Amino acid sequence: YDEDGYDENGYDKYGYFLCKKNIYDENGYDQYGYNEYGYDKDGYDEDGYDEEGYDEDGYDKAGYDKCGYNDDGYHQDGYNALGYYEDGYNINGYNEDGYDKYGYNEDGYDEDGYNEEGYDKDGYHIYGYNKYGYNKYGYDKYGYDKDGYDKDGYDEDDYDKNGYNPYGYDKDGFNKNGYNRDGVYIKKKKLNKITKKSKLVLKSLIPYKGILANNLTDFKSTENDFFLNVVSLLSRERHITFISSGNFDNNFNNCLKISPEFSKWNSNKGEVEISSFPTYAIDTKGSRRLTFYFFSMNSKSFLLIIINNILK
Repeated sequence: YDEDGYDENGYDKYGYFLCKKNIYDENGYDQYGYNEYGYDKDGYDEDGYDEEGYDEDGYDKAGYDKCGYNDDGYHQDGYNALGYYEDGYNINGYNEDGYDKYGYNEDGYDEDGYNEEGYDKDGYHIYGYNKYGYNKYGYDKYGYDKDGYDKDGYDEDDYDKNGYNPYGYDKDGFNKNGYNRDGVYIKKKKLNKITKKSKLVLKSLIPYKGILANNLTDFKSTENDFFLNVVSLLSRERHITFISSGNFDNNFNNCLKISPEFSKWNSNKGEVEISSFPTYAIDTKGSRRLTFYFFSMNSKSFLLIIINNILK
Protein backbone atom coordinates (compact mmCIF):
# COMPACT_ATOMS: atom_id res chain seq x y z
CA TYR A 1 0.00 0.00 0.00
CA ASP A 2 1.15 3.54 -0.69
CA GLU A 3 1.14 6.34 1.82
CA ASP A 4 -2.53 6.92 1.09
CA GLY A 5 -3.33 3.29 1.80
CA TYR A 6 -3.99 2.10 -1.78
CA ASP A 7 -2.32 -0.69 -3.65
CA GLU A 8 -1.03 -0.49 -7.18
CA ASN A 9 -4.49 -1.24 -8.57
CA GLY A 10 -6.08 1.58 -6.58
CA TYR A 11 -7.79 -0.49 -3.89
CA ASP A 12 -7.42 -0.07 -0.12
CA LYS A 13 -7.14 -2.90 2.32
CA TYR A 14 -10.91 -3.01 2.66
CA GLY A 15 -11.31 -3.51 -1.05
CA TYR A 16 -12.57 -0.03 -1.94
CA PHE A 17 -11.41 1.59 -5.19
CA LEU A 18 -10.28 5.21 -5.26
CA CYS A 19 -11.32 7.21 -8.37
CA LYS A 20 -8.36 9.40 -8.96
CA LYS A 21 -9.72 12.49 -10.61
CA ASN A 22 -7.69 15.18 -12.38
CA ILE A 23 -4.64 13.01 -12.40
CA TYR A 24 -2.86 13.25 -15.78
CA ASP A 25 0.34 11.79 -17.08
CA GLU A 26 3.19 13.77 -18.53
CA ASN A 27 1.34 13.95 -21.90
CA GLY A 28 -1.75 15.41 -20.29
CA TYR A 29 -3.99 12.33 -20.45
CA ASP A 30 -5.72 10.66 -17.52
CA GLN A 31 -5.81 6.97 -16.85
CA TYR A 32 -8.65 6.58 -19.38
CA GLY A 33 -6.75 8.30 -22.14
CA TYR A 34 -8.60 11.63 -22.23
CA ASN A 35 -7.17 15.08 -21.68
CA GLU A 36 -8.67 17.72 -19.49
CA TYR A 37 -11.02 18.71 -22.38
CA GLY A 38 -12.38 15.21 -22.71
CA TYR A 39 -10.64 14.21 -25.97
CA ASP A 40 -8.27 11.27 -26.53
CA LYS A 41 -4.97 11.43 -28.33
CA ASP A 42 -6.79 11.20 -31.70
CA GLY A 43 -8.96 14.17 -30.80
CA TYR A 44 -12.25 12.35 -30.15
CA ASP A 45 -14.42 12.40 -27.03
CA GLU A 46 -15.85 9.36 -25.34
CA ASP A 47 -18.76 9.36 -27.87
CA GLY A 48 -16.34 9.36 -30.79
CA TYR A 49 -16.71 13.00 -31.94
CA ASP A 50 -13.98 15.61 -32.29
CA GLU A 51 -14.15 19.13 -30.93
CA GLU A 52 -16.00 20.24 -34.10
CA GLY A 53 -18.60 17.57 -33.54
CA TYR A 54 -17.64 15.08 -36.28
CA ASP A 55 -16.76 11.39 -35.97
CA GLU A 56 -13.84 9.67 -37.65
CA ASP A 57 -15.95 9.25 -40.83
CA GLY A 58 -16.61 12.97 -40.93
CA TYR A 59 -20.28 12.95 -39.87
CA ASP A 60 -21.88 14.81 -36.97
CA LYS A 61 -24.36 13.35 -34.52
CA ALA A 62 -27.20 14.13 -36.94
CA GLY A 63 -25.41 12.19 -39.68
CA TYR A 64 -24.26 15.11 -41.86
CA ASP A 65 -20.71 15.88 -43.00
CA LYS A 66 -18.99 19.27 -42.90
CA CYS A 67 -20.69 20.22 -46.18
CA GLY A 68 -24.05 19.38 -44.74
CA TYR A 69 -24.69 16.13 -46.65
CA ASN A 70 -25.62 12.76 -45.16
CA ASP A 71 -24.52 9.31 -46.22
CA ASP A 72 -27.39 9.14 -48.75
CA GLY A 73 -26.14 12.29 -50.45
CA TYR A 74 -28.87 14.66 -49.20
CA HIS A 75 -28.15 18.02 -47.66
CA GLN A 76 -29.41 18.91 -44.21
CA ASP A 77 -31.78 21.31 -45.98
CA GLY A 78 -33.30 18.37 -47.81
CA TYR A 79 -31.74 18.41 -51.28
CA ASN A 80 -28.94 16.28 -52.76
CA ALA A 81 -25.72 17.33 -54.50
CA LEU A 82 -27.65 17.82 -57.74
CA GLY A 83 -30.10 20.10 -56.02
CA TYR A 84 -33.03 17.67 -55.81
CA TYR A 85 -35.07 16.93 -52.72
CA GLU A 86 -36.00 13.46 -51.59
CA ASP A 87 -39.33 13.77 -53.40
CA GLY A 88 -37.37 14.16 -56.65
CA TYR A 89 -37.92 17.89 -57.26
CA ASN A 90 -35.39 20.71 -57.03
CA ILE A 91 -35.68 24.08 -55.36
CA ASN A 92 -37.48 25.39 -58.46
CA GLY A 93 -40.00 22.57 -58.34
CA TYR A 94 -38.77 20.47 -61.30
CA ASN A 95 -37.57 16.85 -61.37
CA GLU A 96 -34.50 15.48 -63.14
CA ASP A 97 -36.48 15.26 -66.40
CA GLY A 98 -37.37 18.92 -66.13
CA TYR A 99 -41.07 18.58 -65.20
CA ASP A 100 -42.91 19.85 -62.15
CA LYS A 101 -45.30 17.82 -60.00
CA TYR A 102 -48.09 18.64 -62.45
CA GLY A 103 -46.11 17.31 -65.40
CA TYR A 104 -45.11 20.60 -67.09
CA ASN A 105 -41.61 21.90 -67.88
CA GLU A 106 -40.26 25.43 -67.41
CA ASP A 107 -41.91 26.48 -70.68
CA GLY A 108 -45.25 25.15 -69.50
CA TYR A 109 -45.47 22.06 -71.75
CA ASP A 110 -45.88 18.40 -70.77
CA GLU A 111 -43.79 15.52 -72.08
CA ASP A 112 -46.08 15.28 -75.13
CA GLY A 113 -45.51 18.95 -75.91
CA TYR A 114 -48.88 20.40 -74.82
CA ASN A 115 -49.59 23.11 -72.25
CA GLU A 116 -52.32 22.92 -69.63
CA GLU A 117 -54.80 24.36 -72.13
CA GLY A 118 -54.00 21.56 -74.56
CA TYR A 119 -51.99 23.54 -77.16
CA ASP A 120 -48.46 22.83 -78.41
CA LYS A 121 -45.76 25.42 -79.20
CA ASP A 122 -47.13 25.87 -82.71
CA GLY A 123 -50.58 26.66 -81.38
CA TYR A 124 -52.24 23.36 -82.28
CA HIS A 125 -54.58 21.66 -79.83
CA ILE A 126 -54.14 18.12 -78.57
CA TYR A 127 -57.09 17.20 -80.80
CA GLY A 128 -55.14 18.49 -83.80
CA TYR A 129 -56.65 21.91 -84.53
CA ASN A 130 -55.49 25.46 -83.80
CA LYS A 131 -57.67 28.31 -82.57
CA TYR A 132 -58.69 28.99 -86.15
CA GLY A 133 -59.92 25.42 -86.61
CA TYR A 134 -57.09 24.08 -88.79
CA ASN A 135 -54.68 21.21 -88.14
CA LYS A 136 -50.92 21.17 -88.76
CA TYR A 137 -51.54 20.37 -92.40
CA GLY A 138 -53.87 23.33 -92.86
CA TYR A 139 -57.19 21.45 -92.96
CA ASP A 140 -60.27 21.86 -90.79
CA LYS A 141 -62.20 18.99 -89.22
CA TYR A 142 -64.14 18.57 -92.45
CA GLY A 143 -60.95 18.21 -94.47
CA TYR A 144 -60.89 21.63 -96.16
CA ASP A 145 -58.19 24.31 -96.09
CA LYS A 146 -58.77 28.03 -95.53
CA ASP A 147 -59.58 28.44 -99.22
CA GLY A 148 -62.19 25.69 -99.08
CA TYR A 149 -60.24 22.90 -100.82
CA ASP A 150 -59.48 19.38 -99.59
CA LYS A 151 -56.15 17.58 -99.76
CA ASP A 152 -56.85 16.58 -103.36
CA GLY A 153 -57.56 20.18 -104.31
CA TYR A 154 -61.36 20.00 -104.59
CA ASP A 155 -64.01 22.10 -102.85
CA GLU A 156 -67.17 20.77 -101.21
CA ASP A 157 -68.87 20.73 -104.63
CA ASP A 158 -65.98 18.65 -105.98
CA TYR A 159 -64.41 21.35 -108.17
CA ASP A 160 -60.75 22.38 -108.14
CA LYS A 161 -59.31 25.91 -108.11
CA ASN A 162 -59.64 26.08 -111.88
CA GLY A 163 -63.29 25.10 -111.74
CA TYR A 164 -62.99 21.48 -112.91
CA ASN A 165 -64.26 18.33 -111.21
CA PRO A 166 -62.24 15.08 -110.92
CA TYR A 167 -63.58 14.05 -114.34
CA GLY A 168 -62.25 17.20 -115.97
CA TYR A 169 -65.52 19.08 -116.49
CA ASP A 170 -66.46 22.52 -115.22
CA LYS A 171 -69.79 23.48 -113.66
CA ASP A 172 -71.17 24.12 -117.14
CA GLY A 173 -70.28 20.62 -118.25
CA PHE A 174 -67.29 21.43 -120.46
CA ASN A 175 -63.70 20.26 -120.25
CA LYS A 176 -60.55 22.33 -120.73
CA ASN A 177 -60.65 21.71 -124.48
CA GLY A 178 -64.17 23.05 -124.83
CA TYR A 179 -66.05 19.74 -125.21
CA ASN A 180 -69.04 18.65 -123.16
CA ARG A 181 -69.78 15.08 -122.11
CA ASP A 182 -71.53 14.45 -125.43
CA GLY A 183 -68.50 15.57 -127.38
CA VAL A 184 -70.01 18.87 -128.52
CA TYR A 185 -67.32 21.49 -128.99
CA ILE A 186 -67.75 25.10 -127.94
CA LYS A 187 -64.89 27.54 -127.99
CA LYS A 188 -65.44 29.74 -125.01
CA LYS A 189 -63.90 32.04 -122.51
CA LYS A 190 -64.62 31.88 -118.83
CA LEU A 191 -68.29 32.76 -118.38
CA ASN A 192 -69.39 35.77 -116.41
CA LYS A 193 -70.40 35.13 -112.83
CA ILE A 194 -72.89 36.96 -110.67
CA THR A 195 -70.53 39.18 -108.70
CA LYS A 196 -71.11 41.60 -105.86
CA LYS A 197 -71.01 44.37 -108.43
CA SER A 198 -73.73 42.83 -110.59
CA LYS A 199 -75.88 42.16 -107.53
CA LEU A 200 -75.78 45.88 -106.76
CA VAL A 201 -76.98 46.55 -110.29
CA LEU A 202 -79.83 44.10 -109.82
CA LYS A 203 -80.96 45.96 -106.72
CA SER A 204 -81.19 49.17 -108.78
CA LEU A 205 -83.47 47.67 -111.44
CA ILE A 206 -86.94 49.25 -111.61
CA PRO A 207 -89.98 47.20 -112.75
CA TYR A 208 -91.99 49.20 -115.34
CA LYS A 209 -95.21 47.86 -116.88
CA GLY A 210 -94.08 44.30 -116.34
CA ILE A 211 -90.74 44.94 -117.99
CA LEU A 212 -87.48 45.85 -116.31
CA ALA A 213 -86.09 49.20 -117.35
CA ASN A 214 -82.39 49.15 -116.52
CA ASN A 215 -79.01 50.58 -117.15
CA LEU A 216 -76.12 48.13 -117.45
CA THR A 217 -73.50 50.63 -118.53
CA ASP A 218 -71.08 49.09 -116.04
CA PHE A 219 -71.14 45.91 -118.11
CA LYS A 220 -70.29 47.03 -121.64
CA SER A 221 -69.40 44.48 -124.29
CA THR A 222 -65.90 43.07 -124.30
CA GLU A 223 -64.26 41.10 -127.05
CA ASN A 224 -65.74 37.81 -125.91
CA ASP A 225 -68.50 38.62 -123.44
CA PHE A 226 -71.38 41.00 -123.03
CA PHE A 227 -74.51 41.31 -120.90
CA LEU A 228 -77.89 41.28 -122.55
CA ASN A 229 -80.52 43.61 -121.10
CA VAL A 230 -82.58 42.07 -118.35
CA VAL A 231 -85.71 40.21 -119.43
CA SER A 232 -88.80 40.48 -117.28
CA LEU A 233 -90.99 37.59 -116.33
CA LEU A 234 -93.90 38.21 -113.97
CA SER A 235 -94.59 35.46 -111.47
CA ARG A 236 -97.87 34.40 -113.11
CA GLU A 237 -96.68 34.55 -116.71
CA ARG A 238 -94.84 31.95 -118.74
CA HIS A 239 -93.74 34.03 -121.75
CA ILE A 240 -90.47 35.92 -122.09
CA THR A 241 -90.11 39.38 -123.66
CA PHE A 242 -86.69 40.45 -124.92
CA ILE A 243 -85.38 43.98 -124.73
CA SER A 244 -82.08 44.70 -126.37
CA SER A 245 -80.16 47.71 -127.55
CA GLY A 246 -77.70 45.54 -129.43
CA ASN A 247 -77.97 43.50 -132.62
CA PHE A 248 -79.95 40.63 -131.23
CA ASP A 249 -81.74 38.17 -133.48
CA ASN A 250 -85.39 37.86 -132.42
CA ASN A 251 -85.43 34.35 -133.80
CA PHE A 252 -83.00 33.47 -131.06
CA ASN A 253 -85.82 33.06 -128.56
CA ASN A 254 -87.03 30.06 -130.53
CA CYS A 255 -84.00 28.18 -129.22
CA LEU A 256 -84.63 28.83 -125.53
CA LYS A 257 -85.12 25.89 -123.23
CA ILE A 258 -86.81 26.90 -120.01
CA SER A 259 -86.65 24.57 -117.02
CA PRO A 260 -90.04 23.72 -115.43
CA GLU A 261 -88.41 24.50 -112.06
CA PHE A 262 -88.66 28.16 -112.96
CA SER A 263 -92.40 28.08 -112.21
CA LYS A 264 -91.54 27.48 -108.54
CA TRP A 265 -90.10 30.92 -107.78
CA ASN A 266 -90.51 32.50 -104.40
CA SER A 267 -91.17 36.21 -104.02
CA ASN A 268 -89.09 38.32 -101.65
CA LYS A 269 -90.01 41.88 -100.71
CA GLY A 270 -87.37 44.56 -100.73
CA GLU A 271 -84.35 42.37 -101.54
CA VAL A 272 -82.98 40.68 -104.59
CA GLU A 273 -82.28 37.00 -104.28
CA ILE A 274 -80.60 35.07 -107.08
CA SER A 275 -81.48 31.42 -107.62
CA SER A 276 -78.77 28.87 -107.02
CA PHE A 277 -79.52 26.88 -110.16
CA PRO A 278 -78.55 28.68 -113.40
CA THR A 279 -79.81 27.09 -116.64
CA TYR A 280 -78.16 27.42 -120.02
CA ALA A 281 -79.25 27.54 -123.68
CA ILE A 282 -77.25 27.83 -126.89
CA ASP A 283 -78.41 29.38 -130.15
CA THR A 284 -78.63 27.35 -133.34
CA LYS A 285 -75.36 28.71 -134.68
CA GLY A 286 -73.48 27.85 -131.50
CA SER A 287 -71.98 31.31 -131.34
CA ARG A 288 -73.76 32.61 -128.25
CA ARG A 289 -74.79 31.17 -124.96
CA LEU A 290 -77.56 32.24 -122.59
CA THR A 291 -77.35 31.96 -118.82
CA PHE A 292 -80.63 32.29 -116.90
CA TYR A 293 -80.78 33.55 -113.32
CA PHE A 294 -84.13 34.03 -111.65
CA PHE A 295 -84.47 36.54 -108.84
CA SER A 296 -87.29 38.14 -106.88
CA MET A 297 -87.79 41.77 -106.00
CA ASN A 298 -90.75 43.73 -104.63
CA SER A 299 -92.99 40.65 -104.65
CA LYS A 300 -92.40 40.02 -108.35
CA SER A 301 -90.19 37.45 -109.98
CA PHE A 302 -87.73 38.34 -112.71
CA LEU A 303 -85.33 36.57 -115.00
CA LEU A 304 -81.81 37.81 -115.68
CA ILE A 305 -80.29 36.56 -118.90
CA ILE A 306 -76.56 36.84 -119.44
CA ILE A 307 -75.34 36.23 -122.97
CA ASN A 308 -71.78 35.12 -123.63
CA ASN A 309 -70.58 35.79 -127.13
CA ILE A 310 -68.55 32.72 -128.05
CA LEU A 311 -66.22 33.43 -130.94
CA LYS A 312 -65.24 30.70 -133.34
